[in-house]
Amino acid sequence: MKKSRAAPARAHRDGYTLIELTVVLAIIALIVALVAPRLFMPSSAGEIRRAASLIETASRTARADARMTGRDALVIVDLQARTVEVVPRGQVRALPPSVDIEARVAEAELAGARAAIRFLPDGGATGGRFELEHGNMRGSVNVDWITGKVAHAPPQRTE
Repeated sequence: MKKSRAAPARAHRDGYTLIELTVVLAIIALIVALVAPRLFMPSSAGEIRRAASLIETASRTARADARMTGRDALVIVDLQARTVEVVPRGQVRALPPSVDIEARVAEAELAGARAAIRFLPDGGATGGRFELEHGNMRGSVNVDWITGKVAHAPPQRTE
């Protein structure tokens, strides 16, 4: 005759209880709620880089247009409307509204709140500089008047 034996009781359980899982998920949700807004909040350096990139791209486009077409091309930054435009192409891009912009351009290229840099077919330009500031960060976009080359200074902290 065969005797059946009951299976021995397990000394430990596999897995986690519903309470333990709920506590862990609550902690993760709390961390995400505190950290996520900071990840998606625009930083001062990021806003300056974005504005500099828009002005720099517009300037390079205008320089290339002037050299290829044999006619003057302009980059116009409207300091009130917060836009950058390439003329005669007619491309208009909005600049970040939170970035303060100061223009240093030739007097002949300044009309009210519109500051322009003229690119010439020979590669030169009227030259100028756009100073960009947001919070405690400052950067710039520079156009050399002899060569028409466009360069930018990366954002740096102001003291």
